[in-house]
Amino acid sequence: MDEKGFMIGKLQKTKRIFNLEHWASGKLRGAGEDGNREWITLIACICADGQYIPPCIIYSAKTGNLQTSWIEDFDPKEHTCHFASTEKGWTNDTLGFKWLEIFDRYTKAKARQGRDWRVLWVDGHGSHLSMDFLLWSIEHRIHIAVYPAHSTHRLQPLDIGLFSPLSSYYSTNLSDFIAATRGHLSVGKREFFALFWPAFQKAFSEKNINSAWAKSGLWPWDADSVLDPLKPDHFEVTSPDENEPSTPPPRPITEIPLDLRWREMRNAVDAAGPGPTYSLIERLQAENQMLKHQVKAYESVFKHKERRKKKGRAVFELEEGETAGWYSPQKVLTAQQRLQQRDEEEQLQRELKEQEKLRKRQAKEEKEREMALRKQQREQARKEKAELNARKQAEKEEMARSKRAVGQPQSRPKPTNQRQKNKDRQQVRFNVGESSNNEGVQVPVQENRTSRSGRRIKQPQYLNDYES
Repeated sequence: MDEKGFMIGKLQKTKRIFNLEHWASGKLRGAGEDGNREWITLIACICADGQYIPPCIIYSAKTGNLQTSWIEDFDPKEHTCHFASTEKGWTNDTLGFKWLEIFDRYTKAKARQGRDWRVLWVDGHGSHLSMDFLLWSIEHRIHIAVYPAHSTHRLQPLDIGLFSPLSSYYSTNLSDFIAATRGHLSVGKREFFALFWPAFQKAFSEKNINSAWAKSGLWPWDADSVLDPLKPDHFEVTSPDENEPSTPPPRPITEIPLDLRWREMRNAVDAAGPGPTYSLIERLQAENQMLKHQVKAYESVFKHKERRKKKGRAVFELEEGETAGWYSPQKVLTAQQRLQQRDEEEQLQRELKEQEKLRKRQAKEEKEREMALRKQQREQARKEKAELNARKQAEKEEMARSKRAVGQPQSRPKPTNQRQKNKDRQQVRFNVGESSNNEGVQVPVQENRTSRSGRRIKQPQYLNDYES
């Protein structure tokens, strides 16, 4: 078992081939790597039977909580991996002690369910030599074998044959990602697992694991495989054998895609007829391939940018005083299902709120329509009433004109208040007639008054006495 650190955006040293003109123009400078220095630690463990324990990845997190966005590419049903988070992304005594439970879980079946002893080779890191670590190992029948100081580069199988190809494969994936996105997208913890997991599966093959154990001399046990490279005669330069051919063996013939067999296409075009036709075909085909590559790169950029719009959340909510530990694939799957259920509930609540808003808006619109309809009905009733009043007034005026035309006495308009009524009662109108009394003196003749219905209004007796 051993740890390895990754700088997310840092590549291994690689060779690049270009001409002096491109170097002088400055087009290649600063375009080789992303440069993100965030630290992620891998804890790996291999067995002498060619198998490995699922890798354990430690992310750096100031809050100590693992974020959903960092493991978005992790599928618990397909990938077997454990996760943890610390402030700086390094291992510590707590994680080292809890890692033993993972080791015991995956190796107990190899030791007859823990009835046989197991040997765990570790380096001298403090997290492997704490008292809790050693006591727990003894209780569960695990021998702890510690490498001598400054010897892991020759005795540790992971350092000898696995971590180096893992770094190379990861650098290749990272370089391809940077080239595919054309530098428009920075590399962060969101993209680490998608770049790491293919490299890990390719590096930790059964063949590489067995080769690393053999080179370390631990399994099968062979001390000479470690000591022989240290002998002086091992560094003597041997002269080449004259009988051996100087020319290298021919390379195996590989199948080349049809769109890349330039020479065959050129020969076919030249055989068809002379002319610069093949140059045009090559140029168009090259431009087509370049445009396809650019479109694919921009699609990848847009895809990752859409993913980054989603805000990360803590996978596990730590309570006060609780320290983070290892999260198994089953725990991650349970947490993802819990978060998905919470998202569905929140989505349902949002839909219910939207439905309630829609219902209120529809009720408001319906109420406004009813109010508008009632207003329209009131306006129509008011208009009809005004027309009716106008017709009545016209009929009254017409009746009055007809009465005046036939010489009928007109009725006075109905008084509007009590004072006017009293005044009308006290008012006496006289018409001077041509009749005279016996003495030849003209006497006033009382005007006959009629009501609206045409009836004659009789005056009170006191008025008659007053008049006489």
